[in-house]
Amino acid sequence: MQDRRNRYLVKVNSIFYRFSACAVVLLAYHLFYLVHFPDLLRGFGNAKYGLPLVVNLYSILLVLPFVTTYRKKYQWVLRYLMILFVCLFVYTIIDLKRYPLQSFIDIRFTVSMFFAPISAVLFIGSFEDNIYKTLNFINVVTFIWNCIIIIQCLCYRLGAPFLFAFDDYFVSGMSIRNNSVQLSLGLFGNLFVVYNLSLLFSAPKRKFWNLIYVIVGVTALLFVQQTKGYILTILACLMVIVYGSIRNKKIRIISCFLIIWIALFVIGTDLVYIFARQLFGSEYRQTKSYLNRVYELNYYMNCFKEHPILGNGFAELEYYEYVVRGKEGIADYTDVGFIGLLGRCGLFSIVFYLIPLLRIIYISIKKRKAVSHAMSLILCSFSVYLIVTSGTLIITDQGRNMLFGFMIAFFEFVYANGDIRLEDHKKQK
Repeated sequence: MQDRRNRYLVKVNSIFYRFSACAVVLLAYHLFYLVHFPDLLRGFGNAKYGLPLVVNLYSILLVLPFVTTYRKKYQWVLRYLMILFVCLFVYTIIDLKRYPLQSFIDIRFTVSMFFAPISAVLFIGSFEDNIYKTLNFINVVTFIWNCIIIIQCLCYRLGAPFLFAFDDYFVSGMSIRNNSVQLSLGLFGNLFVVYNLSLLFSAPKRKFWNLIYVIVGVTALLFVQQTKGYILTILACLMVIVYGSIRNKKIRIISCFLIIWIALFVIGTDLVYIFARQLFGSEYRQTKSYLNRVYELNYYMNCFKEHPILGNGFAELEYYEYVVRGKEGIADYTDVGFIGLLGRCGLFSIVFYLIPLLRIIYISIKKRKAVSHAMSLILCSFSVYLIVTSGTLIITDQGRNMLFGFMIAFFEFVYANGDIRLEDHKKQK
């Protein structure tokens, strides 16, 4: 009788968590810009600032029911969150004394982005009843979004007006690259290209939709988002997927060399452009150039050497621009990934980023042979995704930090529940 009651409680909780997670995903994509958000709510729907803060606060409210229902199953998550809370509290108190010109209100968004792992409780709860339902929902949302941004890009090139309320996307200014409007694949878009590639190379059935998702996602990646960092990341994940899927050694080696050649071509074309620009001009201070990156690496490494425990801390640009940007005024933490995080947080980066990352790598290695082929590919490729993006597109910044919570939740769920056969859609439904 008690077991039956517990199963019922888990199911009810899971439905509530899944509903909440789906709402968060839709808000992260601004409800596809179908409507204009009122000025009061526009910040709330901002995936870079307002939304992560609200999601993290909401996740804190969910911790107590999560502990009540899942405390035995997900002990590592709860222990890590406790350590995270203590470290973040201590770090914030010290930082407010270091930078007296700013208050906690001024740094609330910065502090909230390091709370991102707490959103793992939201996603784990949504996975419990049926993980495929949540993943399938996110997959469909990213597919719709990719279709929309492709259409919006075509509209811009043809001189037609944007659809719906899409002008809200450019409230802070329009981004133009290669005579085309540049639009992001969103919070989950790049990761789910990798997810669909994994299923495409491993699932024995129902590959058609995975193929469609991949084609649309890659099209949006190459022609709309145009971010070389993500292109290289997905190529690295593809190499892992191909290596793990193809049994013929010769074909496997040839395929991997082909992917490496494409990656070098992507890097090479960019380096040639940068070299030519630096040879005949000196506008690197106004652009995200190679020399800019060199300056950022040197500056943030020096910040880490000077303050190895705390780094620069939560100094806000409005009050301490010389600390955040450096003397040249061009540095940006997210441009240089983990090095930027070291410059910002010092050894506290171990708690904020390295511990979850190492845990994810550990799970992917430990469970690789214990799960299905498809899940093994997903675990390995997701780990590679995190490792590669640590170089520049780090997952702890405001625009991407909720994805960190999702990744922690996904790996912890697989670790606690054994083999989940995502390739078998019928059983998952």
